[in-house]
Amino acid sequence: MSKIVNVKGVICIDRMQEAYGLLYKLENSLRNYIDHQMTLYYGTNWQMTAPKNMPFRRYPLYQSYFYHLENYIHAFPCFEYPDELIKNLRKLYPIRNKIAHCHELSAEEYQILNDCYDKIMNLLIGRL
Repeated sequence: MSKIVNVKGVICIDRMQEAYGLLYKLENSLRNYIDHQMTLYYGTNWQMTAPKNMPFRRYPLYQSYFYHLENYIHAFPCFEYPDELIKNLRKLYPIRNKIAHCHELSAEEYQILNDCYDKIMNLLIGRL
């Protein structure tokens, strides 16, 4: 494993690279799921035909912030989701921020990311 030393001690570079990869796959899979469901419900031009009176719709889906993705799931009738999906997404908010700002994840946070990744991906795969 690649490691560097900072003022707090050793940082595992491999773990952070893996964490970024998991988050990247998860976030983009969620966007693909949203696009798929919106297309089925509103048609291929859903970006123009779906209601736009929501603040998070100011951004195209593929430029939306992570927390905006949850808003799509709550706001539109084409999403049926178990509470577990939202619960796991919310567990990831502080972890995602740490990854985005290059703050090291603890072993526990990394495990939470892995667990949430597995649960969310299984839910999404079952719905596509």
